Amino acid sequence: MRTVCGVGRRVQALFGRTPVVAARVRPVAALGRPLLGTDPGGQVRDGVRLDQADGTTCGSAVLVALSAWASADELGRLDPAGPDPVVAGVRQGFGARYDARQKQVHRETNRLWPRALGTTPWGMARWLTRNVPAAGRYRVRLVDDSSA
Repeated sequence: MRTVCGVGRRVQALFGRTPVVAARVRPVAALGRPLLGTDPGGQVRDGVRLDQADGTTCGSAVLVALSAWASADELGRLDPAGPDPVVAGVRQGFGARYDARQKQVHRETNRLWPRALGTTPWGMARWLTRNVPAAGRYRVRLVDDSSA
């Protein structure tokens, strides 16, 4: 039995869209300390584990991390110079800013799609194109996971 993506690839072929085998990636890096390390596994920054804020912000967590990697402005938003600001009597650290940014990105990427279902690949590509032009051009490609 074919997977949904495999069927999608066949539909793309019927309509004359040829799949791209490999994409070229431009190396970009934000100024200062990178948000993520190069070692696989859990990532920690300023004693805060970088994970998704809730059960539906997986895609948003990836977008925030990619945005911080590609844009010094985004990294500055998450990790500003100077002391952490105090909001409503509570000191706002890196973890609080990272979680708040994920939720904001989650709202921005899901206009018609129910947020409870996460972020669509198309919403992610649209958000990256609008907000992180330095990261390059992104588009959604279906992949047949049953074929080499």
